[in-house]
Amino acid sequence: MSHLKSFFLCLSIVLLSFSIKAQFSVGNTALDTQIIASNLSTPWEIQYTSDSSLWFTERIGRVNRIDLSTGQRKVVLDYQSQVEQVGESGMLGMELLFTTAIPRVFIAYTYRTSSNAFYERISSFIYDLTQDTLVGEVVLIDSIPANTYHDGARIKLINNQLYITTGDAGSVNLSQDLNSLAGKVLRIDWTGNIPSSNPISGSPIYSWGHRNAQGLFYANNILYSSEHGPSTNDEINLIESGRNYGWPNVEGFCDLSQEQQFCLDSNVVEPIQAWTPTVATSDLIYYNHPAIPEWQNNLLLTTLKNQRIYAMELDQDHDSVLSITQHFQNQWGRLRDIATNQYGEIFLATNGNPNQIIKLYNPLFTGLTSKNKKDINLDLYPNPAKERVNIKSEVKVMKELSLFNLEGRQLLNTSLNSNQYLMTFGELARGIYLLRIHFADGSTNCEKLVVQP
Repeated sequence: MSHLKSFFLCLSIVLLSFSIKAQFSVGNTALDTQIIASNLSTPWEIQYTSDSSLWFTERIGRVNRIDLSTGQRKVVLDYQSQVEQVGESGMLGMELLFTTAIPRVFIAYTYRTSSNAFYERISSFIYDLTQDTLVGEVVLIDSIPANTYHDGARIKLINNQLYITTGDAGSVNLSQDLNSLAGKVLRIDWTGNIPSSNPISGSPIYSWGHRNAQGLFYANNILYSSEHGPSTNDEINLIESGRNYGWPNVEGFCDLSQEQQFCLDSNVVEPIQAWTPTVATSDLIYYNHPAIPEWQNNLLLTTLKNQRIYAMELDQDHDSVLSITQHFQNQWGRLRDIATNQYGEIFLATNGNPNQIIKLYNPLFTGLTSKNKKDINLDLYPNPAKERVNIKSEVKVMKELSLFNLEGRQLLNTSLNSNQYLMTFGELARGIYLLRIHFADGSTNCEKLVVQP
């Protein structure tokens, strides 16, 4: 659990008088916001990692990492000299692979050649933890047609395979051209090889007939995508291998006479949701966390027009939209990206003035029940204390102990394997502190500790 999350969890449990004023609500759930980063250069992709870091790209050509426990921000890759950022192009999609011995980051960015040709590439970088920087670029796919608009560029890693959206690059006929990588969803493995199970032998093309898909998320064994239409028919699609999604011959559903024959002949997949007029779909996630119960089993879609989140409740098979609600219209500017974490917190990348990353969360959600706390029988004595405090668990074995001040700074973290621990304070100043203890059975308890001079 992150330092920052542990702090908020303890604070909500032991300081019941702590005043939290929510700024927004979703149904009966009151939500608060926190600005994570501001004055950015068009943030495009955000990714949360389990070590309580937030990674994000800026279209100008930078990759950043923020340590959420300290708020410290580091530029881990500066590619401004290599990236061509004009209009909607630049450093765009990103995906992380941190479960292997060598952590890697995959990035989509646009560039120009010496002959002024405009392309997009997908590259792999090694994350050097010691230097906190990205090194060792390996190009996985190159020469994808690019433009100042319609570049797609969302990346998702599923079972060690990369799925990548590409736009039509302003040339609509490329989407149906199986000799072109434009207007497609591509699939390669994370080393750059083409899977033998791809629908076209020797080709990275996985599906085609896309205009400009800028959302991609995998959940419920389904690959969901959000796609920009022209002036009509923004779409939510379920991506399937070897299928045609219609563009430019079909917009939205196969509901016009001139579209229906093409749909029959070309194995076209209709969207599960379409909007006319368009809402300017950007990215989407699947949300199913009890922190915001009104959004459980919902696709959450960020949009650029009217700058809002669309919450789409899914049916029990997760492949059909039952209802749609809209939230936060025009609150923060154009909503470019959305991410979540294991705590049910939402992170938004805004393209407004200023460009920001915002956290949206339920400050009262802890994930702990009162039964967890009552069954622990944890004693602290003396409390208030001066030089030391004895911590004793009557029932459960303590595995980890952390101490925080009220500003959220972690002052102590130690591993245990005992029912008792004597903690000495040293130079600890007088005041109120928060003590968090993890037990061997997976439960957690938090207590208020008062230190006197």
